[in-house]
Amino acid sequence: MEEKYQDKLKSFMAKAKFNNKYSDKIVGRTLLFSNIWATLLAPILIGIGISHIYNLPENVLPNALFWILLTVFLLIHLATAYLVHQNNSKYSLYSQAVELEESHSNELTNTRDELAKYIHAFKKVAHLHSNQMSTLYLTACITDEGVGEINQVEDGTLTIKEFMDKAKEPIRAIIRTLCLEREALFGYRSQSLYNIALYMYNHEEDHLFMIERDCDSRLPQRNRDWKPGHGHVGLAFLHKQTKISGDITKSDELATNNTTESDKNNYKSFISLPILSCEDDGDVNNEIKPLGVLVLTSADESQFEQDRDLQFLTTISKFLAIYLASIESHYSHNNFKANDEIQEGVKDE
Repeated sequence: MEEKYQDKLKSFMAKAKFNNKYSDKIVGRTLLFSNIWATLLAPILIGIGISHIYNLPENVLPNALFWILLTVFLLIHLATAYLVHQNNSKYSLYSQAVELEESHSNELTNTRDELAKYIHAFKKVAHLHSNQMSTLYLTACITDEGVGEINQVEDGTLTIKEFMDKAKEPIRAIIRTLCLEREALFGYRSQSLYNIALYMYNHEEDHLFMIERDCDSRLPQRNRDWKPGHGHVGLAFLHKQTKISGDITKSDELATNNTTESDKNNYKSFISLPILSCEDDGDVNNEIKPLGVLVLTSADESQFEQDRDLQFLTTISKFLAIYLASIESHYSHNNFKANDEIQEGVKDE
């Protein structure tokens, strides 16, 4: 399509150049004759005519030949003046062709610039999609392997601490996967002070405790517990809804009166996702507690985007829900070795 247009434009330009060159020859000859007429011939003829009139006897008018020659002189003079005027006011086909070519060139440049922007955006989206898919695949593999290992733990062979340490390994791997791809997935920068944590709900003490966290080494690690409804972690748990904030200091839901200046700077934006069990339909009145909360924070404003992050992190939370449910099920239906039994086993050895 573009080549055909270029061929037509080249043909048009060639004809325009030929027409312009031919027109220039005619104009050049006309202007040469007009200049010779105005500067040489016309003054001579005028002088001859005036001399002829002054040499006539008194009361004698010029003959018919004089009037004929005068008429021809005037016609030639008017004709040359008209040709010069037409040349000055003529429409240049070549200049139109040049304008058309420049206009097309500008439009083509603008189109290429727009396409370059779209291509760059497409590459960015494709890169994001590729990283999201690979992360989800790794998370699925880790979850599958983790559930299998939990199911293989025999009753009474581990203490609660040993069981929880073993259960944390797949969670640590999932969180670590998110951290390794944090720049590609969430646009984290060095000054963002990334922080990714998983909280699990303790039914007996009615609070959320941190089961795993990976964050920037410059962040102070206090590993606080959260009550349902307290902080963005507790709100996401209580409302069973994902909470996203571009700036925690401007949030309508969160009270920042008791928040330190350090926390306001280090945890400026966040996204918190409740981890709902498979049988939970998300209704806050169904009395089914979420299994925990997945939290990501940043020191930068507006770090997280709903269109980019919500669906991806919701899928991650579903894998975590499967794994946390297997931990909870094993914890509820199996016995654990007591610490004194371990000591006796050591003595026997």
